[in-house]
Amino acid sequence: MGHFIEIRSYNLKPGTRQEFHRLFLEEAFPMVQRWKVDVVAYGPSLHDQDSYFLIRRYDSLSQREESENAFYESDEWRQGPREAVIAWSKVIQRSCWSWMKSPCKGCAEFLWTLRRENDRE
Repeated sequence: MGHFIEIRSYNLKPGTRQEFHRLFLEEAFPMVQRWKVDVVAYGPSLHDQDSYFLIRRYDSLSQREESENAFYESDEWRQGPREAVIAWSKVIQRSCWSWMKSPCKGCAEFLWTLRRENDRE
């Protein structure tokens, strides 16, 4: 299938986004980095005050499944920010997209631009 991305959209409870972003930066992001998850981009969504996004890259659907199972079943996640993420999120939506099969020209370049922008923050 080639590389693909997963886009996670968090619809947060009103007024929690700033604290969610702090929690992500201080606890969740360092944790997913330790678990070798390839985070392309993340941050507050621009379209409203109660949304947040996370884009992750995987080599295959099976890699994604194995990575997520290991991470979400870990004591580090369960005893770490899990409860706060669940408490502040009304809805978490996921979409997976293969840029190798996409008709979108320049999609890979766009994703690398997103990654660079997040790295600057």
